This record gives sequence, structure tokens and C-alpha cells, in this order.
Amino acid sequence: MTIYGQRNNIIVLREIDGKKEHEVIDLTSIKFLDSDYYYLKQNDVVYVSPNSAQIQSSKFNRNATVYVSVASLLLSVLVLVFK
Repeated sequence: MTIYGQRNNIIVLREIDGKKEHEVIDLTSIKFLDSDYYYLKQNDVVYVSPNSAQIQSSKFNRNATVYVSVASLLLSVLVLVFK
């Protein structure tokens, strides 16, 4: 679990006797410790919903700093060449 996941909205998908079941887990609740889903089993699927910070950051290009650095380098080289 990273800092970008919601700890109160985790979905565990489990197959029991050929039937698929799901449970919404809240890791911030003490009741989670008594849950049947406290221990994961083989082939369980865990989905962690992203928090609002992760959703907002996904709207921006994460490589923007690289592009700005390359453009700055090229501009500096051009200034030195044509000066």
C-alpha cells in the first residue's frame, strides 16, 4: 500500500466454491481484524481505490520536467553557439 491509496475503500475479490464474492474493506476500522478477509488467500484479487491526490496528479504529464530540462539545455546551447 502506498500513500496514494484509500485505506477505507479496498475491495477484495475471492472465489469460494466456484462462486465469486467481494468485500469492501476499511483498514482504518478495528472491525477489520475480526474479518474473514484479514488474511488473504491464494488467488484473491485486491483493488485499492486511488485517493484524490493521485487522481489529480494523473491529469498532468509526469514527464513535463524532463521536457522542460531538455528544452532548457537546447536553448542554452543555441545561445552559446549564436552569441
